Amino acid sequence: MYSLLPLATYTFYRYATFNELEMCISTDFSAQYVHKASDTRTCEHPGRSNMDVFVVTHSPRVVDGQRQVTTDIWRIFSEAKGSSLFHNQALDDIVKYYQGVLPNKLRRVYVFSDGCRSQYKGKKNFVRVAQFPSRMHGVHLIHRFAASHHFKGPHDAYGKDAKVLCRTAERNQKARLASTHDVYYFCATKLPAPRRGGVTAESIVESLPTAPPLPTCTPARGIAAVFYAAWKLRQQRAAAEVLAEATTNEAASAIATRLAEAGIEVEVPSVVEEEVAEAQAEAEGEAEAEGEAEGEGEAEGEGEAEGEGEGEPESAAAQAKEAVAAVAAAELDVEPEEEVGDDFLFDDSGARIGREELSSEADNIEVQLEREVEVAVGEKRAPAMSAVPPKRARAARKLQILTQAPGTEAGSEGVMRTVEQQARRPGLFTASNYFWLYYAAAGVTGLTDRVEVGILAEKGQYHAILDDSVDMDADSIAGSNSTYEFAGVDAARPELLYTRIYPCVCRRCRDPDLAVKEEYSDCLHMATVGKFMQQTIHEATGVTKQRQVQRGKVEIFARGIKRDSLYAAYASHDERGARKYWLLKVVKQPYKTKKATKVAGDSTIKTGTLVVDAQWYLSTSDAQNRKSYTLQLAETVTVPVGSLVQEHGLAWERDWRAPGAEHIISDESHLQLMCHNYSNTK
Repeated sequence: MYSLLPLATYTFYRYATFNELEMCISTDFSAQYVHKASDTRTCEHPGRSNMDVFVVTHSPRVVDGQRQVTTDIWRIFSEAKGSSLFHNQALDDIVKYYQGVLPNKLRRVYVFSDGCRSQYKGKKNFVRVAQFPSRMHGVHLIHRFAASHHFKGPHDAYGKDAKVLCRTAERNQKARLASTHDVYYFCATKLPAPRRGGVTAESIVESLPTAPPLPTCTPARGIAAVFYAAWKLRQQRAAAEVLAEATTNEAASAIATRLAEAGIEVEVPSVVEEEVAEAQAEAEGEAEAEGEAEGEGEAEGEGEAEGEGEGEPESAAAQAKEAVAAVAAAELDVEPEEEVGDDFLFDDSGARIGREELSSEADNIEVQLEREVEVAVGEKRAPAMSAVPPKRARAARKLQILTQAPGTEAGSEGVMRTVEQQARRPGLFTASNYFWLYYAAAGVTGLTDRVEVGILAEKGQYHAILDDSVDMDADSIAGSNSTYEFAGVDAARPELLYTRIYPCVCRRCRDPDLAVKEEYSDCLHMATVGKFMQQTIHEATGVTKQRQVQRGKVEIFARGIKRDSLYAAYASHDERGARKYWLLKVVKQPYKTKKATKVAGDSTIKTGTLVVDAQWYLSTSDAQNRKSYTLQLAETVTVPVGSLVQEHGLAWERDWRAPGAEHIISDESHLQLMCHNYSNTK
């Protein structure tokens, strides 16, 4: 008996059985990069870039009795958000590339993704699935969706390594990646191909030269100059408040030096002279007022001066330590609560600082601050820096396995053996090649020319432009929320979309020579997985054009209508068998109404409308393989010509003349009618 496989299990089954005429793709928008520099200002909001990752597996072959495949990783960067336009532009470029390089003719592409509405499982992507064979010279597309929260895979890991590489370079001030093209160019040049042997982002970044410092803020013209001046004034006022609390010249100089390094220039006041002058004035005033105990007053004054002199180093150290800590926090570019968050830090060697290492790192910072305070208070020299921690060697992984006899599992008796885990062998998703693309968003300035896929895009160049204005809307597909397989297989009819609830693993459904299975006899597990349903889907522009043509050519179409011929009308509701059209027999040639005519449903046909008198056919079967009808002779209706499907030459496969006999429409006529769009026509 057939048991329904989970989609994840089916995905691996498909990867293990696809042939040289097919290709499997797992894709997702798996990473978003924030263009955050090593030093940022308060409330700064840097730009963002999106990356679409495609894990393309192709060219299966047998080497030494084992099946091997080739897996390529495609990463596409853009300023535009993830959308169906973004996804389909990349998918088209990828398929076109492999059509030119693969030795065998590509016939079918399997795409696996999550069910995001705006990117994959929505009507904008459904219409691209239906149109895929017409765009790709007959290549079939089978798009299968995963259930919610069930699509983790290699596409996520391959998306994070590029992000970590760029962030590591930014943190260590090895590169400044301010734009999407900068991120793309850095990854494409520093990581053009997969690397083996445990190479990490830190080891790649370590050999790079230090990037030049960022330019300082300069006043601009117009309103920007006003904001800059206001910002500069606020910074200077805050600096003056800090300096006003300093008690010694050394502390004030240390604070001013730190502020100057941060780009804020202030004048250092003579703190000690002002305090001494105030103390002398107070002492003279007290001496004149009291007129006695001058020796005691002088002794007390000397004692107070000595006390202040002894307290100056301690208060100066506190002030300098606070200033150094503030500047150090600004340099680290994190708040205290952010140090243990998801956005991790790197040390000078590029190693990641995790939760278990924060305490030791904080101790190092405290020691460094204390040393800087001593230097600021005492002799003026360069601050002492802590030594770079050595990199930890990665030890070989060993596993201890306890072998026990049956019935002794509850105890600890048995034979213990140690197994050393060897290096992993190349797996199914081990990358063979890296491909990097840059898609510019509409409105990006400085673009010069377009380059082909596979060529490095220099500054001003791009591989494609994503313009949301060309991403048109389309018809909705009923029941798509509970449907997990969509197929586009007909290059001659790009509006036909085939849907099925679940994927199937039988041999007939895996045959690349056959398109889709619509009949119960073709698939062994049709009762479990469902059958392929043929639906129509059009772009919004196509629907509008179709309706304009329909209205403009009603008179031309009416001239070809023949009496006693078979025609179809757009149905107000589905007939038996879930058909979108109603069949009718024309009993009178088209004519224009001379007065308004009331029809069923409280509708009125206006004067001068082209109409025909006809008799309806009633559907008598629910089966899709037997579309039978009977003629309703008792009723004659008036139907506007504009409500007819503009198709001549419809015919019966079996046409019995006897009254009450069943008529079966031909498959060719049914396909002609299904090529029209019924959802956007009233």
